[in-house]
Amino acid sequence: MNQLLITVIVAALLILILKSYADRRAKQYTQQRYPDVWRDIAKARGGLIAALHLSLKAGLLNQKQDQYLIRYRRHIHWLKAAALLLLAFTVALGFYR
Repeated sequence: MNQLLITVIVAALLILILKSYADRRAKQYTQQRYPDVWRDIAKARGGLIAALHLSLKAGLLNQKQDQYLIRYRRHIHWLKAAALLLLAFTVALGFYR
């Protein structure tokens, strides 16, 4: 059981590290490639990454057909799915115990 718990913790940390790295790279890319859009994003009050995600969903970045941003959106989608699966696994593990 302890081995399984350590595996879940390591998987959660890996997801967090990958998400943080992807967000940082997307932030740098957006700053360099779309400085006008980045100025609007930087003015947001809810946090830069949240504003970046919102802009990708429904804002100015959604209108751009950039391969990097499309790939970033897909990676974030799969990281969120992995996090939800890990959460479901952890809850199921709690009921099993």
